[in-house]
Amino acid sequence: MRFGVQMFISRRSRYLISFILCALLFAPSSIVLAQDIEAEEYRQSEAVKQRYPDPAVAFSTPGFAPGKTDFTSHDEMMAFLHQLHGQADNMSLRILGYSQEGRAIPLLVFSNSGRFAAADLLQLDRPVVFLQGLQHGNEPAGGDAMLALAQDLAAGPLRPLLDKISVLIVPRCNPDGAHYFTRDTPRRIDINRDHTRWIQKFGLLQFWDLMIYATNPNVPSALTETAEKLFRRPLIADIERSGYSHFWYYTTSYNLQDKRVSMGGTAPDIGRNTSGLQNAISFVVESRGVGIGRESYGRRVHTHYTAITSILRSTADMATRLCAWCLKRALA
Repeated sequence: MRFGVQMFISRRSRYLISFILCALLFAPSSIVLAQDIEAEEYRQSEAVKQRYPDPAVAFSTPGFAPGKTDFTSHDEMMAFLHQLHGQADNMSLRILGYSQEGRAIPLLVFSNSGRFAAADLLQLDRPVVFLQGLQHGNEPAGGDAMLALAQDLAAGPLRPLLDKISVLIVPRCNPDGAHYFTRDTPRRIDINRDHTRWIQKFGLLQFWDLMIYATNPNVPSALTETAEKLFRRPLIADIERSGYSHFWYYTTSYNLQDKRVSMGGTAPDIGRNTSGLQNAISFVVESRGVGIGRESYGRRVHTHYTAITSILRSTADMATRLCAWCLKRALA
């Protein structure tokens, strides 16, 4: 399960959200719908499941409705967002566009200032945190984590952070892939370009609750150092405090015969690298769980929630320092 986070903290940068919208023409008949998760083939043993208990946290997003046996549908997500928007005075709900199958791609803008236009957010001289979830349609935990975060930013414990930062959320970047419960779009477009196929290649699941990647040798060293000291280290502390395991992000090729494993690539078209090259502090965080349906789902969602909340709090705590640091770099 994957989400991406970017922090645009340069007051001189354009207000730019950089991601790829899906372009779809057809849905192959062999695709399994998200609601038909009984088609999942891999099941964890009881001994393994006992190592990954769900946390004592009660989510109220659609994916955790009483008796729910599948994942949040697109209609359920949109109804949830419209209801939240109707109750929140610090949230703007916009539709960025539509997938080729006609599903809306919403953008949520959060600010306690009551100002939501791009130019107005820049004039606030506050860091802007951009979150995007469910880039891969068969990775639902990131999407539900985005809805839980939106709920807590609107009227929950995270709302005070919006006095110091602005937050943008695209909760579902790949709505058609989510509908068919496929990693790619029906036209086989990988919105984030790459991911790991551990079950197919190794017959194993990931051990780590979270894998985190925030560096690239092509990104300016000062940006990497800032990401490491001010964000990754507190993030790791928060993850460990919550009892979750973590490791550096690593991946493998699509070739099932190639057993090599390496850290994330350096290609500029990968989401986190594109953001880093645009002078944004950028993280990718992935949780275990692809291919196991709803098993350990609460834990998977909560690991995302914990990681993102850590980054939001760090950004708010250092908002003035971050903006001053960016201004100094811009004037250098």
